[in-house]
Amino acid sequence: MFAIKSQFGQQLGSLRANVCQPQNFSCGEWEKYKADFETSLISLDGYKTEVPEFQRCLKRRETINNLNADDFAPFARHLHNDRTSDPASAAE
Repeated sequence: MFAIKSQFGQQLGSLRANVCQPQNFSCGEWEKYKADFETSLISLDGYKTEVPEFQRCLKRRETINNLNADDFAPFARHLHNDRTSDPASAAE
């Protein structure tokens, strides 16, 4: 829920809505989205998982490392690039 309500989540939702109707989505809007991506990603800082204690006990191993922005930023960029470029590649 935190991710959906974050600046990043709201911008991603807006992008999805616009991409589904490409006649409403300009190259300028795409450039703005890319330029604002890093800033909107920062809005996810402070995210805390809301995993109930029961689900934690189901894990195979105890978590020994806490992730920070340097750990998940490359993964987020890769995931974002894949999700936004796949529809464009499929249209070719």
